[in-house]
Amino acid sequence: MPRSVDSINKKIIKIKQKADKAARPVIKARAAVKKVKATTKPKPKPKPKPKAKLKAAAPVSKKATVIKVKTVEKEVLADKKIVQSKYAEPESKDPKSIVLDAVLQNEKAENKELENFEKDIKADIQKDVNVGIGEDIQKDDFENEIVEKKIIENKAVEKEINPNVEKNINADAEKDADVEKDVEINSEEEHKESRPLSLYRKIALSFIVLTVSLLAVIFYFSVVKVSIFLIPKQERLSGNLIIDVFDKDKKAVKAEGGAEILGEVEQVEIEETKTYYAGGIDVIGEEVTGKVTIINNYNKNQPLVATTRLLSGNKLFRIKNTVNVPAGGSVEVEVYADEPSSGMAIGPAHFIIPGLWAGLQDKIYGESKEPMKYSKKVKKHIRQSDIDDSVKDLEESLLAKAEREIGENYQNYDQVIYEIDNNSISREIDGKVGEEKDEFSVSMKTKVVVVAFNEDKIFEKAQQSLFSALPDDKDLLDINKTDISYDLNNYNAGMGTASLSIGFSGQITVKDGNSIVDRENILGLNQQQLNDYLNNLQGVTISAIEFYPAFIKKVPNLVDRIEVIIEK
Repeated sequence: MPRSVDSINKKIIKIKQKADKAARPVIKARAAVKKVKATTKPKPKPKPKPKAKLKAAAPVSKKATVIKVKTVEKEVLADKKIVQSKYAEPESKDPKSIVLDAVLQNEKAENKELENFEKDIKADIQKDVNVGIGEDIQKDDFENEIVEKKIIENKAVEKEINPNVEKNINADAEKDADVEKDVEINSEEEHKESRPLSLYRKIALSFIVLTVSLLAVIFYFSVVKVSIFLIPKQERLSGNLIIDVFDKDKKAVKAEGGAEILGEVEQVEIEETKTYYAGGIDVIGEEVTGKVTIINNYNKNQPLVATTRLLSGNKLFRIKNTVNVPAGGSVEVEVYADEPSSGMAIGPAHFIIPGLWAGLQDKIYGESKEPMKYSKKVKKHIRQSDIDDSVKDLEESLLAKAEREIGENYQNYDQVIYEIDNNSISREIDGKVGEEKDEFSVSMKTKVVVVAFNEDKIFEKAQQSLFSALPDDKDLLDINKTDISYDLNNYNAGMGTASLSIGFSGQITVKDGNSIVDRENILGLNQQQLNDYLNNLQGVTISAIEFYPAFIKKVPNLVDRIEVIIEK
């Protein structure tokens, strides 16, 4: 009995497996339908722009496709026909969705028939089990025939469904392709119309970019610049001339082509005497001297002899002269150090008189108000340098005296030269070298040559001389008239002529900055690099560097935008 039940169960499992195998085509059909759904979603139609010319599409009406499905009902397959319906699809509904709806309805009917078929098979098997348990069931051939028929019919259904579905889908796809083609044509026409506008927009944008770039370049090359202010170091250029001065009141013959000017040339006699101190000193000793006030607070007069001792802090001094100090009074006396040295020059102090009785020393004593003075005892004598210095000084005094006495005669001239005629000097000195004497006198008598002239022409000739010696890259700043020196070379008072040697100098500097700064070498340098370059230049110092605009701290790359200014 159990063996019969097991065999029946095994047969039921086999029937289920065969039923599942028969249902596989339907499952594949379902998957195909889902795939069609996923791949055939209606595409949104693009909205035509106002310029696009679209042809009006005719309303689409479609018919539902007739699908014949054979189903099995209790081992007998009956033809089942889906009623064919005709309807016009609204313009907004996609034709593909109509076909899919029909396929889904047929699929649902097929699933229901398979379920009923399975139930019928189970019922028949259960019936056979209930009737003859323990008997051998010999219905394998019948069941196999049923299953085989089911498989054959399902394959037929699949063959019938697939061509119809594919046919309908292909037809709808062709129609959609036509519509899309029309839309693409219209879109292409619209794109062709909008293409010139896009091209013009690109051209305009490119022109704007080029214009802005050009303006930026123009701004940079026309506005950006740098000004370099330099202070050149001044140099000294010297020169000299020989000028002949002719007395205007005398008939002197001028040399042709020579440098000469008119003035006055004459000679005057001057004498003077002056006293000078001898500079030779011989040290014969030292001394420390000062003054002390002796105070007597006793009721009797107190006489003090010369050399009376005065003591202050182990510093011993002596009274120079004898004095008598009255009772209740005081006397100022001169004192000197007992052993003179520089250390004895003490300041104001209190002095006791050690020679008095001890009971009187607090009543009779000395006070100094000023410090003691240290000095050396010397003897003076005349040296040779004293005589030479006195002669030189006296000559200058003679020139000054001549200028004082006769200077008023030459007020019409701005330059007057006084020169002593060394050949006419006579002098007397009341002393000789080595003579012990504190002072001596010197008397001198000589002739003084006077040359008077106006120096305007002298200045002009000096300026011309400096310009002729000036280098090409230098500029003459100034000639200071006070720096012009005059030396009398020779003269002839009788003829009224004098030859002068004139020395002069002027301040020169560089003519312009281009000769100092090579602008090619500073192109593109930043501010620090420019400072380093300028600091290495010889003969100039940096006054200021100005960048324009101020936020650009870099030298332009154009030489014309670099300005070098020399401050004089």
